[in-house]
Amino acid sequence: MNRRSVSIQDIAEAAGVSHSTVSRALHDSDLIRPEVRQRIQQIAHEMGYTPNAVAQSLKGQRTNTIGLVITSIADPFAGRVVRGIEEIAQANRISLLLSVSYNDPELEMEIIETFHRRRVDGVISATAQIRGPYVERLAQIKMPTVLINQQAESEADRLHSVDADDYAGARQAVEHLLELGHRKIGYLGVGNRVQSNRRRFAGYCDTLSSAGIAVDAQWVRIAPTVNNPR
Repeated sequence: MNRRSVSIQDIAEAAGVSHSTVSRALHDSDLIRPEVRQRIQQIAHEMGYTPNAVAQSLKGQRTNTIGLVITSIADPFAGRVVRGIEEIAQANRISLLLSVSYNDPELEMEIIETFHRRRVDGVISATAQIRGPYVERLAQIKMPTVLINQQAESEADRLHSVDADDYAGARQAVEHLLELGHRKIGYLGVGNRVQSNRRRFAGYCDTLSSAGIAVDAQWVRIAPTVNNPR
């Protein structure tokens, strides 16, 4: 048997006050005396009252929900991204809607459009697939969107994005190996991430050059994708 949710009217009857008084008390209104406000809030707690999140979001034009798109749930990088976003979201009482695009830009746009219909407050995309005509579709939706590791530099001035410093990361990696005494240091990149690969390779080359080591072509390999190294 389903238990009926406790309403503001139920609390009002239990406290012997009006519906509006309960509503103000639950919203910490200064129009209600502190002792009355505290008593009403205590009664609400004892009765197991929980606010209707949907109704509140419709009234305030916010859902306190963010849509998150990733490439794959099996991707270790995506897992760390989700964890970091979720930690911040929970700390700010924001819910996440998670969906997977499988590196399909058309599917990603369909996901974002679905998020928009569900009235999320914004979208975070960790797929780096939004470019070209998809930028125009995103502009038509007019929904706050932030991209993670966006690869299309030509769209940088039109999209909000958060990127890793690929150049500095490559330099740090090579410097670490040099400090360990290594001199034959190889580079393995991926061809489907052109901008990241270019910046990382530049960091690799510059660091070796600074150490007086020439780049040896036999130690450089570019795989088609992360999942297809051959």
